[in-house]
Amino acid sequence: TSLGEYVPVEEVEKVYQDNCPFADFVFVPKETKVAYVAICVVVSDSISMVMKWAKENGVQGGEEEVVQSDAFKALLLEHFEAAAKAKKLQRFLWVAKKNIYAEYLHPGYQDEWVHGVACANGHKEQLLTATFKPRRTQLNQYFAPAFPNIYPDRPGDHILP
Repeated sequence: TSLGEYVPVEEVEKVYQDNCPFADFVFVPKETKVAYVAICVVVSDSISMVMKWAKENGVQGGEEEVVQSDAFKALLLEHFEAAAKAKKLQRFLWVAKKNIYAEYLHPGYQDEWVHGVACANGHKEQLLTATFKPRRTQLNQYFAPAFPNIYPDRPGDHILP
């Protein structure tokens, strides 16, 4: 972070992903110009649970609208805060609702990510290895359009990725 703390991104991702039944993939971009963490969440295989929750809680819309809703981000935040507390993450590793980006991808998206998808930089990027390990630089490119929203106070002259 901008305050000099080391952020073990893989550990933070594992804590949040393993302890939230609604998050199928969690990515923490490495951003060094801010004093907090932000999270990119993919909902895929768990979409039936998400839609059941949406129906029970009066959240309207299709998969994409529900996953991007403030109500769903609040639900994610509840799970993330409980996980951070249970795993005793340092406070600066806790995420805030305004720093959560969530998107819905159809089940099986991982195969597309292995073979490559179009990113904001105009290139086709392989986001996962053949063994489904994340490629951090490429994931930064993929999620780059969300960065202005999840890092609202990032210095304007700092370009990431």
